[in-house]
Amino acid sequence: MEQRAEDEYQSGEKSQGVDTSIEETQGEVIQESDDPLAFHQNQYSELLEKHLRLAADLENIRRRSAHNIEVQVTRAITNFARDLLEVADNFERALVTQENQIPDGIMQIKKQLENVLEKQGITAFSSPGDQFDPALHEAIAYISSNKPEGTVIDEVCRGYKQYDRVIRCAKVTVSKGSEEEKDQSA
Repeated sequence: MEQRAEDEYQSGEKSQGVDTSIEETQGEVIQESDDPLAFHQNQYSELLEKHLRLAADLENIRRRSAHNIEVQVTRAITNFARDLLEVADNFERALVTQENQIPDGIMQIKKQLENVLEKQGITAFSSPGDQFDPALHEAIAYISSNKPEGTVIDEVCRGYKQYDRVIRCAKVTVSKGSEEEKDQSA
């Protein structure tokens, strides 16, 4: 009689869902007691999938962080360069006013400044004679001349690029053509 009570108790425990060896995964119910190999393979594949997703997420975060740092460093250099370009322009103006009386030391400082800018990928571009390009030039005057319309005649302030990106447009005077050409076309 005791044996029967014990058997009923154990069978009742399993029928009430107390058995802890049951795992539910992706809509399937696998019992460890039925096929332990399938159970463990299923657990392994789930854990592997989670691991791969987490590894991919981590790699994406690393790439995004590296890109964000690169963008911030480039912006910082660009902002600093814009401020430094004002000093370089004033230095150029001072050299132009002195012409023949420029000491060698001053010329060496000028070359050093140009080298520092070049190390950061910053180069000046020349505009006179080029066709006006709003991406490169800022027109400060539009005057009549014997040059074709839209040609840059004079450069008041030099433009600069950092690699392929314009960091400061050149301030230029643009030709609107000669008055005679306009009279003939009208």
